[in-house]
Amino acid sequence: MVSRRSEAANGNARYDHGRNRARRPRGGGADGMISDDDSASDASSDLSGDFPGPSPPTTQQLPPRVVWGRPHLLATTPAATAAAAATTAATATIQDDMETSAESIAAIADTPSPNSSSPRSPLPHVVPPRPKPNPLRGDRINLHSSALDEILSAAGPDVAALPSPLVFAITSLSPSRRRAYAAVREFTCPDPAVVELSDLLCDALDLAPKDLPHPVSVDLVTSLPKCEFLRVAPMEADYIDFPDLRAVISRGDLLTVAQPHDASSPPLHFLVTDIKPADSCTCIDVDISLDVVPDEDVAREAVQRKFAGEGGAAGSSRSTGKGTRTITLAKASDGNVTGESTGSVAAGEYVVFKVLTSSESLNYVARLSPATGDCDLFISDSAEKPSIQDHDYANVDAGISAIHFSLTKPVPHFFISVRGYTDVSTFVLSVNSTFDAASKKGQPEDDVTMAEDDSVLSPDQARCSNCRLVVSARALPMHEAFCRRNNAVCLRCRGLGLPAVMKKEELPLHWHCDECDKVGTLDEKPKHDWYVHTPVDCEGCGVPLVMPQLAAHRKAECPGRIIECRFCHLFVKSGGPSRSAKDLILGENLTVHESDCGSRTVQCVKCGKNVQLKDMKIHAQMHELARQNQTPPPLCANSQCANMVNDQFRNPMGLCQVCFAPFWSPRHDPGNQKLAAKIASVYHNQLTIGCKRDFCWNKYCATSADHSLLEAPMDPTSAAVQCVALLRESFLFNPARPAYHLCVNDRASATRRHAAEASGLTALGYTAPWCVRALAESRDDPNAAAAWLAANAPLPPGAR
Repeated sequence: MVSRRSEAANGNARYDHGRNRARRPRGGGADGMISDDDSASDASSDLSGDFPGPSPPTTQQLPPRVVWGRPHLLATTPAATAAAAATTAATATIQDDMETSAESIAAIADTPSPNSSSPRSPLPHVVPPRPKPNPLRGDRINLHSSALDEILSAAGPDVAALPSPLVFAITSLSPSRRRAYAAVREFTCPDPAVVELSDLLCDALDLAPKDLPHPVSVDLVTSLPKCEFLRVAPMEADYIDFPDLRAVISRGDLLTVAQPHDASSPPLHFLVTDIKPADSCTCIDVDISLDVVPDEDVAREAVQRKFAGEGGAAGSSRSTGKGTRTITLAKASDGNVTGESTGSVAAGEYVVFKVLTSSESLNYVARLSPATGDCDLFISDSAEKPSIQDHDYANVDAGISAIHFSLTKPVPHFFISVRGYTDVSTFVLSVNSTFDAASKKGQPEDDVTMAEDDSVLSPDQARCSNCRLVVSARALPMHEAFCRRNNAVCLRCRGLGLPAVMKKEELPLHWHCDECDKVGTLDEKPKHDWYVHTPVDCEGCGVPLVMPQLAAHRKAECPGRIIECRFCHLFVKSGGPSRSAKDLILGENLTVHESDCGSRTVQCVKCGKNVQLKDMKIHAQMHELARQNQTPPPLCANSQCANMVNDQFRNPMGLCQVCFAPFWSPRHDPGNQKLAAKIASVYHNQLTIGCKRDFCWNKYCATSADHSLLEAPMDPTSAAVQCVALLRESFLFNPARPAYHLCVNDRASATRRHAAEASGLTALGYTAPWCVRALAESRDDPNAAAAWLAANAPLPPGAR
């Protein structure tokens, strides 16, 4: 262990110490840190002895620096009795009662420990006053670069033996002797006598802002076991609504878990009640079996919140807590699938409805009818709280708002939010699925327009030049006089093909938006301008956008939106679309996080090469392409042989070396006459006498087990006729695809070739060479051979 001791002051903290201490059990640490009375006693044994007086401290102002830390790397419990044994050296000493202001730090002399035999690194041991806000998160610390130099010097040539990442045990030199574990974030601390801690580490060490600066010891831990099992107890009932607990929980006796989908919501706290295989473990690159066991009261409250509004009568709604209601869609007496709810909402507030579907319909219409005031409608099939910034469909028109929308796939529920625009609005919300949304997806209901075609008018009909209505030709003068005296025409509406006739007293209130095609009254103009044409800062990245663009931006481009990474399967901020040339060429629409996360390498199970995760899809496609373009194995042309032809010793007959050996001759044979006679002689002996081998399945053998052709030896004349037919299949007459039916001496070869046919492998569509190769690779196991064919052989033409 490389260690040193000096005075500790917290470099970074903004932790609600009093509130969370009430939640933490006696001796509890912080979010991912372990500290308790047991571990403190162990740490105390490591630091026993008289401390010599310190060198005069040097005061230096520590400038605040932005150093981002990644939280949740280590897992420990309050019984960390093995932590002291994991360290490999003692610590240096300093005076415990340093008198420094909250704005200064002390440089402490490096004094060797009496029982230390290993070289010590000048690791900083003063926790400075914490900047606000604290840039470090989780279990990360910042050290001076000299610490890394000393660690590498102590390791010598065996640098590869150092643990990765470097883990340090931080022990408070106060009487409590609390201990916590941390991983180094950067070696960029400006002072060698200073260690910068996160808020959670300060809480784990029981260091309040008034206690800083404060002396601590920092020891390099050479090894920590991999965590295998973790049991946690949630402290709040909200845990049941957490989208993916595995994605963010890590280690500690009191875990503080942020809610990635709602930054404004308070964090959740989990008490670690059990951890295996040791009291202090690392959670880096391991698979952990996580068990969430809530307290009985917490579990009861969570279940009540979760299911308070579920169920109910068809078409009804009930509160589910947190302002959320449930609308259950069901078939009414007229056959329509409907649901309805009433409520009220204040200006700027939301009332959220969870609509439970009961049919396979994908087309719905939602209608919001304000009884008093004015409110707006937002719908989403993914966001649990649709809003101005997060929604799939919206209607912010004054008065009745109706949206026709279609879901991409059947879902058990979707979400609707009603946002108040005036001070207090009461409303009726109805949802049904009895319409055809093919041409109205995501659009409000449209007014009916009239088409004008004078060619269809009869001789006794005429069209009014003012309102364009068709009237009797005899009554036209009287109608036009009345119409011009009482009605007005909006020429802009007429040019747009909209109803253009209104009463004259309504014309001054008639309004057209100069930036879009919106038509309404002057009372609607302020609301329309605010919703549609006033830029609003995106909550994720701060980019000012108008509402129609903001929702699309939040779903596809915002770097602050929460996504589930396709590689690590965690809920993280996307970072925006990746613009690197490689990612654009891949065409996978990767985000910045996915591009970085996908840069990790894994070993390909087929070729053993290290391939980046984001390249694995193309890499697998290359394997599949190479698989489909494989040439069949060069199987021996003898139908009874399972050997492959050696490319270095090919022969004109297309046989393997074993089958070709009886036909080889050093004599000159023009026209292959002697070879033809030899082949005919072998066939004749097979047909008349047989090979007399009990494993022979050659149907052209008199002693074969296959009697489909020969039930008894053939007479010489019949055998001669059959020999001519068999000879025509040889390379003498069919050089492109020769075939032979020769008995073989090798039992394994004959059995394997027969098994390729009898086991049904060829019935799968694979050719005989691939079936024989599969049996050879799987030790003649038909089931394993079928699996090998599916994974390695080219797919049959019918399966591509």
